[in-house]
Amino acid sequence: MSLKILAIDDDPMITELLSFLLGSYGMEVITTNEGEQGVELARLQNPNLILLDLMMPGMDGWQVCQAIRSFSKVPIIAFSALGKSQEIARAMELGANMYLEKPIPGDVLVKTIKKLAALHS
Repeated sequence: MSLKILAIDDDPMITELLSFLLGSYGMEVITTNEGEQGVELARLQNPNLILLDLMMPGMDGWQVCQAIRSFSKVPIIAFSALGKSQEIARAMELGANMYLEKPIPGDVLVKTIKKLAALHS
């Protein structure tokens, strides 16, 4: 069974790159560039894991994380270039399972996704 990954990032280049990278490892990748749509896709698509950017216009990643946690325990990796300890702590408090700082090598990202998804399957 392949993993279904939902990637939520306001940068279309990032979601396209994630789709290509993760798809090359046999993962099914669903992408969106809007937080509100990400929450809806999390509800409808039942992904195995969510990659979530924190800094997005409109509904930001913290709000998305909190909204998804109201109905799902799916693993969430907060995926951002922020790197500030208070921002990371806030993401974890709102329900993210892990934080990865952009940029991250593709092989490290894939290993992390597989490990976290396995822990929650």
